[in-house]
Amino acid sequence: MQTMSERLMEVIDDTEFKKLVELVSAGGDLMLDAPTLYTKLYELFMSEMPYGTAKARTGDPDLWILDRVETGLYHEGYRWDNNDRFSKKKPGIVRDDR
Repeated sequence: MQTMSERLMEVIDDTEFKKLVELVSAGGDLMLDAPTLYTKLYELFMSEMPYGTAKARTGDPDLWILDRVETGLYHEGYRWDNNDRFSKKKPGIVRDDR
């Protein structure tokens, strides 16, 4: 099973990935701030999205995509820091002083 970042990197490049992480951090509007990126991600996630959301009748596809990306990246180790930035965290060193 592919990770979220692997799925994303099949359709977007490194620059677009960084922009996406910035939009997740800032709570930006994917459709207005990055329309080309929005189109690529919409096509990637369309089959997973509820029909009413995909048609923008019962939900916002922009918000659904950002939430899906945030959740997927969270499972890969991305976390919110104290400055409200969403980024990849390096695993901490666990000390055992027993």
